[in-house]
Amino acid sequence: MRNYIKYIGFLIGAILTESANAQKSLLFFPNGGESILYANVDSLSHDNNEKGRPVNKIHSNGRVYQITVDDLDSITIDHTQKYRNWQEIINYPTRREIEDYNKSSKSRSPYLCAWLDTNIEGNFSQLAIDFKADYLPSGTYCSLANFYLNYGSLKEEDCKISRDTQISGYAGFQRQQNGDVYNSILSLWNVYCEYSNGIKDTIKAKLILPEGEKAIPFSHEGNGVSYRPNFRWKPRRWYRLLLQCGKSSVTGNTTLEQWAYDLSEKIWNKICVFDLGAPDITFQGRTAVFLENFQIETSGEIRSLEFKNARVFSRETNQWVNIESAYISQNSNYPGSYQYGADETTFWMITCGVPGCASPQDAIKVSVRNEESGSPY
Repeated sequence: MRNYIKYIGFLIGAILTESANAQKSLLFFPNGGESILYANVDSLSHDNNEKGRPVNKIHSNGRVYQITVDDLDSITIDHTQKYRNWQEIINYPTRREIEDYNKSSKSRSPYLCAWLDTNIEGNFSQLAIDFKADYLPSGTYCSLANFYLNYGSLKEEDCKISRDTQISGYAGFQRQQNGDVYNSILSLWNVYCEYSNGIKDTIKAKLILPEGEKAIPFSHEGNGVSYRPNFRWKPRRWYRLLLQCGKSSVTGNTTLEQWAYDLSEKIWNKICVFDLGAPDITFQGRTAVFLENFQIETSGEIRSLEFKNARVFSRETNQWVNIESAYISQNSNYPGSYQYGADETTFWMITCGVPGCASPQDAIKVSVRNEESGSPY
């Protein structure tokens, strides 16, 4: 934006006028911060502030927002995309309220979870889902796939299977505590086998791609391994997560691949591949999406997540099956404000630790219609 400052006053006027006349949306980011201001523009006026400097006044939803020349290098206008009007969903806390809450908070902000109905009989070998986070402060985890794996081939070997948790793994994207590190994540829990002859075995997933990289063992939520490479995903941009079961040409075991697709740049990124330690493993049952704050010091910040076009590849029919319904709820009872729901095509959720910004909400069952069907690649 800095290269266009001398033209920006004219451009803002033109864009806002077009937005108002065409009933389009406006999105701008005051002071270069993480706070997002979305508005349906009702009208635009021009005036001078108390120092005699020219300002643009945006009239929206009964409020007036001033943009001065000093703000222009930190404002992004995008009238080509449709953004969700979060201000109609929750009452935004002020920056001071958020900062005060961050300083005094003793817990994380509300944890929101959506269980997706896979709507198939049998198992599936691939899963895809589109997602976007308009609000992405430090200490945020957007998990797009909290999944179960079927180790049925081990049972055929007369093996009794147990796990530390029922969930087999999860995959998603994070912004870490210091705010500068953005990463993907794929975590897989250990599987324990006890054979009829009394022999016990622990099956651990092994990272095989990227070559030379090592997964990190974890023991705080059960035991397993996790791979968390840097991945600079951006707020306010749509991405697609793809998980695929394959077969290792070396061991014959099932592999699990994690991919990310930038829908703006139309670029696929192969993030990692794990050898799961046994053959003929598939996904099974429901899968979940959750929005989590894992840093108490940023619990007052607003976080949001939207997701759509979820689908799985049925192993029985060899066809992609749309996921178009979900059960969404607030878990863990952390203090704060939250809302969730769906429109015609998209599930959404928003949360912050500051109380009183939204009325309490019960768990809901909601449905959407996928914009895309069939293969996601």
